[in-house]
Amino acid sequence: MKTHVKKDLDKGWHMLIQEARSIGLGIHDVRQFLESETASRKKNHKKTVRQD
Repeated sequence: MKTHVKKDLDKGWHMLIQEARSIGLGIHDVRQFLESETASRKKNHKKTVRQD
């Protein structure tokens, strides 16, 4: 099961990097964006209302 999840993550990461490169971004830009998204989610976690 773990290897299946890892393969999905690897595939998703690869697709994200390909998409970023197609619009002229590098891996550093993607990593910086992901870190800023994670930080903003942690700050706003209590304010977020789930909509299922």
